[in-house]
Amino acid sequence: MRSFKIILFGFFFISLSSLAYGQCSFIPDGELTANFLSIPALAAFVIVATSFVRNLSWLKKINPQYVSWGMSILLALIGWFLQIGIFVQLEWYYIFIYGLASGLIANGLYDWEVIKAVLSILELKTGEEK
Repeated sequence: MRSFKIILFGFFFISLSSLAYGQCSFIPDGELTANFLSIPALAAFVIVATSFVRNLSWLKKINPQYVSWGMSILLALIGWFLQIGIFVQLEWYYIFIYGLASGLIANGLYDWEVIKAVLSILELKTGEEK
């Protein structure tokens, strides 16, 4: 029964991440790179990845928000290293900007509209451009 609840919980978070894809203008079907097309999609992927990584025994002692922020910067690093989504042809320090932005959205501290306004003031791309 416990494994059924874990599987059901995992499917819930995966389906929850698909709601953030509505914020993107173009999404290829069935590709993992779709998680890196915009900051809201990356934030949804951070939530899913954090829920799976959180089951490691040595991470259970750490505050879940810290794990989520670390996961958001780690996923931004992976996106920049692989040059996918919004990380194509960016400087290395954008990893921290976009990672922090997706972490703030994933933890519920800020809304996407606030982050988008800040990024547009700084003239950074938000993932909504075509």
